Amino acid sequence: MDLADRAPGRPWLQLPPLSVFQLLRVFWLLSQLPGPAQVSGAEQRQVFQVLEEQPPGTLVGTIQTRPGFTYRLSESHALFAINSSTGALYTTATIDRESLPSDVINLVVLSSSPTYPTEVRVLVRDLNDNAPVFPDPSIVVTFK
Repeated sequence: MDLADRAPGRPWLQLPPLSVFQLLRVFWLLSQLPGPAQVSGAEQRQVFQVLEEQPPGTLVGTIQTRPGFTYRLSESHALFAINSSTGALYTTATIDRESLPSDVINLVVLSSSPTYPTEVRVLVRDLNDNAPVFPDPSIVVTFK
């Protein structure tokens, strides 16, 4: 077929008319074809919480993983480690929230084959580890 022979608005390849069911089946079959792995927005940014003063080895959360990928932190971190095959994020030290500049720790987790960065935020929740001290055993308050 020559370009000049094609009428405007006509498809290059003539297809027989398809029912809605047949079209849906074609779309489903096309969706099953392997393609490049795409990482959605939910996988690119994940948020976890951990309570301060927990022992090393405490599970913070598990990064959403894909089969066949391995995971690593983008840089060495003194407080966290990741299981390269499962994506489980653990503490490697006891975290004291009061000694941190912020209660949010940002990490970047990289996956292999191909490399996709995942932004991970860890919110360190405060534990009431400073009990209040009262000068007197009882206090009398009067409202007027």
